Amino acid sequence: MAEDIFDKVFSLFSGDNDPDGNRRVFLRQVLKGLTQSKYAKFFKPRTEEVDPSFAYFLYDLYKTVLPLRSFVQNRNQIERIRQITVEAYLDKTSFEIARRIRPDAVNAMLKTVNPQELTRRLETDLRTLSAGFDANRTVAINRAHNLISAFVRFVSFDFAVILKRFDNGFKIGDPNYIPKFTAVKAANLVKAIESFRAAAAPLNVEGDWKVVLGIFKAALNGVELIPYDQWQNLVLNLRDVQLSNIMDLMIQATLKDPLWQGRISRSEENLAEGWLDAKREEIRRLIDGIVLNQRDARISSLATAIFGTPDITRMSYYTLKENEIYKRSGLDGFIYAAGLNYLYAFMTDYVYRELLELCDILLVRGQWTAIALSREMSEGYHNLKGYNEKIEEFDENLSESGKDGTRLRTALLRVDRDQSQFRYVNSITAGLNERAMELIENANQFLSVIGKHLKNLYEDLQKSPHDLIINWKELNLVSKSPLPQRFEEAVSKLEAITQLLQIIITL
Repeated sequence: MAEDIFDKVFSLFSGDNDPDGNRRVFLRQVLKGLTQSKYAKFFKPRTEEVDPSFAYFLYDLYKTVLPLRSFVQNRNQIERIRQITVEAYLDKTSFEIARRIRPDAVNAMLKTVNPQELTRRLETDLRTLSAGFDANRTVAINRAHNLISAFVRFVSFDFAVILKRFDNGFKIGDPNYIPKFTAVKAANLVKAIESFRAAAAPLNVEGDWKVVLGIFKAALNGVELIPYDQWQNLVLNLRDVQLSNIMDLMIQATLKDPLWQGRISRSEENLAEGWLDAKREEIRRLIDGIVLNQRDARISSLATAIFGTPDITRMSYYTLKENEIYKRSGLDGFIYAAGLNYLYAFMTDYVYRELLELCDILLVRGQWTAIALSREMSEGYHNLKGYNEKIEEFDENLSESGKDGTRLRTALLRVDRDQSQFRYVNSITAGLNERAMELIENANQFLSVIGKHLKNLYEDLQKSPHDLIINWKELNLVSKSPLPQRFEEAVSKLEAITQLLQIIITL
């Protein structure tokens, strides 16, 4: 018998004999299978109608899952289910870590734990959590998740679409409604039956449904919307219908296609890996946030120590205020506006008013024990003398008459309508930011060199005999204020500004 069926199938595809005749033979076998099925009542071959008994079968399923439908259609609840699923398989240590590294918990710890210590703890927790996801735990989590996904898809299935075909007055979501189902032409239900078949197929009788329902119960804060025994009976009855092949036979008979085979798509998501990756990213963001806050606090502290306030704007165009225009449009904007304004203010307020004069006294009037010892400081001094002109030239380039200023203003008028202008503006500001960083970086090197030499000279001033300059008494006489006082101020300010600029250029 098996060989005869195989030969007939082969002949259908090979074109041998009479294809139409073979199809009729198979269709008769389909109809015979329908009549002999224990669920033969579902289909009326003579009239090609689906019997109301099939609708009542679906209606019983619908009533069972109805209490859960609104819950599984809530995206936030499904995300909570995913979280609970993972946590259900964590050991005690991993579970405590998962709770401890939540953003709200980390923010609470920031109030009592030193930021550096908290960052260290988060790094340690991340390593421990990652190590806890071994192969067995990963498999268990994914198996439970994929079973839950099948459960959610089935519960979410739109039973009402089919049931309304059998009863036009069917009231969706009303458990007390008594339906009056009538037979429906099978041709009008083929797609719906196929969709139901696909939704029901992944439900696994052998699945650990106690765990699944327990997870849902936990998500519902202990409320049980569907008892385990009731759900287990549903799965068993549904599997019995599936094993009878009745739905396939109904579709084959309706389509007059005995070779029709429905497709079943099974979701195989790696929840464990996805969840762990998300946690890694979350912790990284938390750590970056802590570091960013520390950096901003350090910048504010250094700027206040130097200028008396962290809010400094001395330039006209490359400023934080002008940068707001770019930020509102999602553009990159002026990344180093704060840093270049700090530098320009320091050059204007201190370097040109105080530092260069001090360096001039030391380099011109000082009697150095060896000229080579002053050469590096002299180079730094000369490099800084005309530095403000470079910054002013850079800033003026962004004025209304400046080359880049004109280009940017023209492009900004069209950036919301033309994506190419978006890229064009970013390309211009990228070049500006690169130049701004270069100005900050070079100036910082010159300031660092001078700061290093001033520190050495301050130490030499306090020595006896002196190693670097031998006429300190003479220099002190020509200084407008005592040299020790000027050295202390200069070293302190230079250390602060170089630290400030270094933080900014390493963003």
